[in-house]
Amino acid sequence: MNRLLTLSAAVAVAASLTSCSSDRDPQVDMCQMVVANLMQSSHLKWTESNRVEHGDKGMEVSLAFARGDNSGAATCYYTSEIDEDELEQGDYAASPYKVILNDSEVDRKILINATLNASKGIITEAAQEASDNIQEMAEQAGDLAHDAAGKARDMANDAAGKARELAHDAAEKAQRALEQ
Repeated sequence: MNRLLTLSAAVAVAASLTSCSSDRDPQVDMCQMVVANLMQSSHLKWTESNRVEHGDKGMEVSLAFARGDNSGAATCYYTSEIDEDELEQGDYAASPYKVILNDSEVDRKILINATLNASKGIITEAAQEASDNIQEMAEQAGDLAHDAAGKARDMANDAAGKARELAHDAAEKAQRALEQ
């Protein structure tokens, strides 16, 4: 039971990170990651993906893939999480409850392990993407701060120059007033 709760939490985090970080379909991404884990390969070439929604009865994602000279197919089945009347793309479960890989149903325990590993991969990928985005924003902020500091320095120099001119003019006027 603890493992199932851990898996559910990991999948929920992975799905939310995936949906926040991109416009990609979280169920397709999860299905691809699960299949890659089941195939024990990150070198699969996805040749086709098809999402078929069945309303409140769930949905399925069908994939075709190639690895070297070999090809394969998989279908991941997802449950719906709310009534059909309110159903949107993100309203399906984040992890598949069943996977058919090359015409064979994947054992439930193997599927749970593959889903957990896929969730870890998605979380790692999303964290790296977030880290890259933060680094880019920090660099942009640094550039903006540098530009702002340069503009502030230029404004301060201009103001100091004008203050010197005004002080010089005032001193000259004072000197002329004293001479009269």
